[in-house]
Amino acid sequence: MLKFSEKKKDLIEEIKYLRDRIAALEQSKVSQNLVYPFEEMAEALPLLVWSTQPDGRAIYFNHCWKDYTGQSLTEAQGLGWTKVVHPDDLENTWQNIHEALQNEQPYRAEYRLRKTDNSYRWFLAQAVPVRDNEGSVLGWFGTCTDIEEQKQAEDELKQLAKENERLSQQTQEAVQMRDDFLLSAAHELRTPITSLKGYSQMLAVLLNKPGPPDFSRLRRGLDAIQRQSTRLAYLVNQLLDISRLETGRVNLKVEDCDLSELVRTAILNFNASQNMTFRIALILPNNIKIDCDKLRIEQVLISLVSNAVKYSPEESHIKVEVNTEVNTIDNSHEVQICVTDQGAGIPEEMRKHLFTRFFQVEPYSPKAGLGLSLYISKQIVELHGGRIKAEFPPEGGSRFRVFLPLKPGTEYAK
Repeated sequence: MLKFSEKKKDLIEEIKYLRDRIAALEQSKVSQNLVYPFEEMAEALPLLVWSTQPDGRAIYFNHCWKDYTGQSLTEAQGLGWTKVVHPDDLENTWQNIHEALQNEQPYRAEYRLRKTDNSYRWFLAQAVPVRDNEGSVLGWFGTCTDIEEQKQAEDELKQLAKENERLSQQTQEAVQMRDDFLLSAAHELRTPITSLKGYSQMLAVLLNKPGPPDFSRLRRGLDAIQRQSTRLAYLVNQLLDISRLETGRVNLKVEDCDLSELVRTAILNFNASQNMTFRIALILPNNIKIDCDKLRIEQVLISLVSNAVKYSPEESHIKVEVNTEVNTIDNSHEVQICVTDQGAGIPEEMRKHLFTRFFQVEPYSPKAGLGLSLYISKQIVELHGGRIKAEFPPEGGSRFRVFLPLKPGTEYAK
């Protein structure tokens, strides 16, 4: 009885083995039937050609696959081919495959495949289900087409689109800045012209008035005319400077200069010409020698100090300092002019535009000028081989630093 039971068990195992073997042979026959009809054509195509079982497991790759990836047929079969798919593309690839298998619909995906030299190129994978007479899926037949050049062209078009968008934005900003500048320029030029006209008419009336002239009023009128004439000349000179800078027609008259003395004299003259309620503190060492165009460097200094006065509260302190230091980039010796104020500073979003022509912090404010002084200052400093930068201390206010090459041979450059 025991022997019969054991024989029965062995017979069941044998039947199970034969059933699995028959199923494997049938699947192999299906695979062969799927591969053989197009194998000769697939080997002749200059594409990566492959086929899979109904469940998506690969059973065939043509020689182009091996030539490109270096994988043998055995290595690529099943899911081995996924080892040469770029890791970043695998998730999307599997999603597309799963949807195609579920819906038994044509498959299409783009992914990168690793080449024998370990570089990656983009491919377009396409597959269609192969069906029997009853419509059941026997497997899938697919190709991979190299689309690297197409992808590169698409990336270039995207970059061009971004660049066009950036240029368009810059153009719009430039147009807006130009319009603001023209409005501001018209206002700035009209103010001194209107004043000049008014005071000249007043002086004409006083001079034509019978009796002895009122010298006190005449003197005040003449002082006002001089101030407005100076203002008008300054505005016109800014416009001329812009034209000269844009066309490269600014010629520097370089000469030996004691920078501390230049700064001291310029600030004294500035104080004398202003109705000052500000205190300007000077920190000036002796014997700071540079080669520069004195008038141009004075122009830069006065522009920075004027802006500090314009945007600082009444009776606040402004500090002008000259010192020397070593440029950490190339170890060259530099002289620094530093102008620090206690004003409101510059909003962070506007700081990147500070040295752009026509830029104004408050374009419609009475304080606004032509929006040219910082741009012109930067150009002048760079013509001297220097640089200018703005800083905004945590305690508030603004600090502008002008760096110029120190004259070789001075004791500070040793």
